[in-house]
Amino acid sequence: MKRERIRGNTMRIAAVLLTLAMVMATVPFALAASGETYYTVTGTVVNAEDGTPVENATVTFDDGTYEFTATTGADGTYSLQALYGIYNVTVEADGYETYTERNVTVLIGGNNTLDVSLTKDGTEPEPDPDPEPEPSPDETYYTVTGTVVDAADGTPVENATVTFGDGTYEFTATTGVDGTYSLQALYGIYNVTVEADGYETYTERNVTVLIGGENKLDASLTRDPNAPNPDPSTPFTDVAEGAYYDEAVAYVYERGLMQGTSETTFGPDVTTTRAQVVTILYRLAGSPAVTGDNPFTDATAGWYADAVMWASQNSIVNGYSDTVFGPEDTITREQLAAILYRYADGAGYDVTASGDLSGFDDAGSVSSWSVSALTWANGAGLIQGSNNQVNPQGSAIRAQLAVILMRFVDNVAV
Repeated sequence: MKRERIRGNTMRIAAVLLTLAMVMATVPFALAASGETYYTVTGTVVNAEDGTPVENATVTFDDGTYEFTATTGADGTYSLQALYGIYNVTVEADGYETYTERNVTVLIGGNNTLDVSLTKDGTEPEPDPDPEPEPSPDETYYTVTGTVVDAADGTPVENATVTFGDGTYEFTATTGVDGTYSLQALYGIYNVTVEADGYETYTERNVTVLIGGENKLDASLTRDPNAPNPDPSTPFTDVAEGAYYDEAVAYVYERGLMQGTSETTFGPDVTTTRAQVVTILYRLAGSPAVTGDNPFTDATAGWYADAVMWASQNSIVNGYSDTVFGPEDTITREQLAAILYRYADGAGYDVTASGDLSGFDDAGSVSSWSVSALTWANGAGLIQGSNNQVNPQGSAIRAQLAVILMRFVDNVAV
C-alpha cells in the first residue's frame, strides 16, 4: 500500500477555512451541528491507468465519530448522505491499492463531489509532472496544549484523557494534577474527546491542528450525576458523587448505622420500614442486651426482634395495638419524627427546638399524636418540607433517612 500523503499547502488551508467561515455566516450553526441534516456527496471512481469505471468500490467518509459509506455501480459512480463536517476518505476495491484523502469537507447545501482514480495493485502510478508541495510530512508533529477544569468551580481535573482522532490517527494525553496536558499531533482537523471519572464526556468536532501555529484547546467538564461514588469508604456503586445524600450515606455507613441493600448497592430510593428505623436507633444506642418478653407478636423473631423489644421497653415505639407493631410496614415521616423525638427525650438530649408547621399547605393533615414531634423535628432541622408540603403521611426513602440521621447525630445527640 502506498503511504498516505497529506495534501495541499498553507494557502489552500486558508482558503478552506475562509470558505467554511463564509458558509457558517449564512447558515445557523445549530443546523450544521445538529446531527439531523444530511448532505449529498457524489463522485466517480475510475482506473487511473485507462480511465475505465471501477465497479463495487467502497467509498467511506469517516471523521472518527461518524462513518458514511457507499458502493460504486457499473458506471463507477456513487452517492452517499453525510453530515456537515471534515472527513478522512478511503476508497477500496479488489485489485486496487487503497486510496486515502484527508480533510475532505462536506459543505452545507453545497456541491459535494469527490472523484477518485485508483491504482492497480503492484503498479506504480505515473509521477505527477507538477507535484504540489507538502505542507506537513507525516514525520512532522505539532504541539497541542490545554487545561481541563471542573465546569462548576473551575478546579483542575486530574487524570482526564484527551484524545484527538480523525478516523486515521489518534493522539492522546493525560492531564496532570494542575489539569494541564500536552500532546503531539500531525497537521489536520480532528474530533476531540475528553474523559474523566465522575464527569460527562466532553466532545468537540472539527478542531484544527495548525502548522507551526499556537494549538491550544481548554475544556470544562460537567459532573455526571449518575457516576458512582469514588469514595473508597463506601462500596456502593449506586450512590452518585455530588448527590444530596452522598456525604450522609458515607457518614451512616462508616458508623455502622446503616448497611447496604447488597454488598455494592445502598438503595437510595428504596423506602424504609418501621423495623429498619428501630434497628438503626438500637445500633446508635450501642445495641444493649435485652431481656423479657416482646409484647408484639408480629416482631418476636427475625433480625429486628431485639431492637423492637428494646424500643418498646424504652417507650420509643408504640404499636398499632398492644400486640401488633407492623415491622415490615413502610414508615411515614410523622412516625419517624415521633420515634426520633422519643429516643432523644429518653436519652436526655435537648428537645426544646420548635418549628412552625402552619406555613405548610398540608399542615392540617398532620396527625394529632405527631404534632409536637414533627414540630420539634422541623425546628431541629431534621425534617424539612418541599414545595411547601411537609408530607406527614409520605414515606421516607433510605437516602432521606441517611441525611436525617446525620443531622440527628451531629446536631441533636450531643
